[in-house]
Amino acid sequence: MNQNKNPFFSAYGTPYETFPFEKIGVAEIEEAIAEGILEEEKEIEQIANNSADPTFENTIVAMENTGRLLDRATTVMYNLLSANSSDELEDLSQRVAPKLSEHSSNIKL
Repeated sequence: MNQNKNPFFSAYGTPYETFPFEKIGVAEIEEAIAEGILEEEKEIEQIANNSADPTFENTIVAMENTGRLLDRATTVMYNLLSANSSDELEDLSQRVAPKLSEHSSNIKL
């Protein structure tokens, strides 16, 4: 998948930056989830390796601000699953569920 064509990798250019569902398919969601996991891992690593004394701002707030791409991709996936599901989307959710669970556990642990 070409990231330049995946709507998750740039501003949507829609009114109020709403999701451009007509441009989002299962492949775009899957690619964004994979990239989102990698990005959030790097963001968490930067927080964990911060040499400054831990504070609420540089730890808790910083953690709350990680994973934006992953959040957008999973939000679309779960919304589509509940409103306009398909076999292909169901298969995707089954494939990524263990990866999302492992990712979340790695952050918490």
